Amino acid sequence: LINRKSDDPYIAEITVLQARLSAIKSNQHLMTLKARRDDKPFIPALNQLESDILRLKATTFSADNIFSVRITQPAVVAELIKPKKKLVVTLAFLVGLMLSVFGVLISAAFNKEEDKAAMA
Repeated sequence: LINRKSDDPYIAEITVLQARLSAIKSNQHLMTLKARRDDKPFIPALNQLESDILRLKATTFSADNIFSVRITQPAVVAELIKPKKKLVVTLAFLVGLMLSVFGVLISAAFNKEEDKAAMA
C-alpha cells in the first residue's frame, strides 16, 4: 500500500464519475446561469415595483398639511322631529287587540282538545 501511487484501478465507477464531471463542466445552461448578472428579466412585475418604490421615496410628507377632521360647514338642523302620538297609540291598540284575539283562539283550540280527550 505504501508504494501505490493511485487508487484508480480500485474504484470501479471512476470513469462514470469523470464523464459526469466533464458533462457538468461543459453544460451550456449551467454556464448561462453562472454568467447572469441579475434576475430582473425573470421576476414578473419588477419594473412596476421599482417605479413604485422610487415614487414613494420621492414623496415627502409634512405634518402641517395633515388634518384629522376639517369642518367646511356648520351643521344645520332644519326642524325637530317629534313622534306622532296618535299613530303610536292607534298602532299599539290594534296590535294589542290582534294579540288578544290570537290568544283566545289558541286557548279555545287547546280547550277543545282537552274536552275531546275527557269525553273519550
